Amino acid sequence: MKVLFAGGGTLGHIFPCFSVIEKLKKEGNKVYFISGIKENERRILEGNSNIDEVYNIDLQGFKRKISLYNFVSIKKYFKGIRNIKKIMKELNPDLVIGMGGYISAPVLKVALKLKIKTMIHEQNSVYGLVNNIYKRKVNKVLLSFPIETSNRISVVGNPRISEFFEKYYCKRTINKRKVLVVCGSLGASKINDYIIDNIDVFNKLNIEVKLITGNKYYSENEEKINKFNRFPLTIIPFSDEIYNEILDSKLVISRSGATTISEIMGLEKVAIFIPSPNVTNDHQYKNALYFCEKKCAFLVEEKNIETDLIKEIDRILSNDILIDEVENNIKRLVDKDSMNKFYSQILEVVKNSD
Repeated sequence: MKVLFAGGGTLGHIFPCFSVIEKLKKEGNKVYFISGIKENERRILEGNSNIDEVYNIDLQGFKRKISLYNFVSIKKYFKGIRNIKKIMKELNPDLVIGMGGYISAPVLKVALKLKIKTMIHEQNSVYGLVNNIYKRKVNKVLLSFPIETSNRISVVGNPRISEFFEKYYCKRTINKRKVLVVCGSLGASKINDYIIDNIDVFNKLNIEVKLITGNKYYSENEEKINKFNRFPLTIIPFSDEIYNEILDSKLVISRSGATTISEIMGLEKVAIFIPSPNVTNDHQYKNALYFCEKKCAFLVEEKNIETDLIKEIDRILSNDILIDEVENNIKRLVDKDSMNKFYSQILEVVKNSD
């Protein structure tokens, strides 16, 4: 069996399928991936030995207003369609899986035109633009959250949960007053600034903090960081082993993208989510709210961090009963079998004829 994945724009459209890809390879299948040309995407994908071939297509998304940028996007889109069609005809895959992001749109379009079986996976609690367009055209829709139901939809969860639980949960530690703050590869300036500027407060409360700023913020504020990079605050730009950082912390503070949530939930760690207010359909807030309403995490909106964040950190770290309750809620709610459910759906779609 030959399976072609497509996704990109952010690593959140790439990481969730890695455990599924590993399973496919173990079972003797061929796996291919079409993504963009961003350096971090290329590095992550080309470093994955389970992928037989990675194809990088120069595409970019569309701005939601009239702009010269969109004219360039259109030109790249049609050029990308031609390149993708050539790749698809050479590979002749049994199944094409769109993982979301603007990269997956032209890939799904070509696959449907060539009558190749297709599937999408939505990581968030609301459909992204591409998945919303193609959800009624593909053979199967896989969801991480119970957004809707039909005979063509299966809620399988996010395979990143399975990956982190199976590979890293056994290394889990208890660190009473250590907090990890991480807001993705790009970071979040407002959160980073707040943490750095309140080093003395954390010291007074006996809270040790590790801040992962994101590469861009770190390089732009290196002088400020060097001045403040002292106990109880450790500052680094990025980590390729985020599981170790999560495992070494009692509490995690992060954005609420689907992959980040899955990593934290897979390791059953207590978290405060600070959703980005600048994402499509406010999906990060909705992702966080889903888990917070089930008492598996806590929520602080970015507009309230000045008044609420440190108080909430101290309240949680000072209440072992509350932490135990949250961890038990995570155990009950989170599906650790999401990878196998995803893999089973692949077999079912490829096996069944239209």
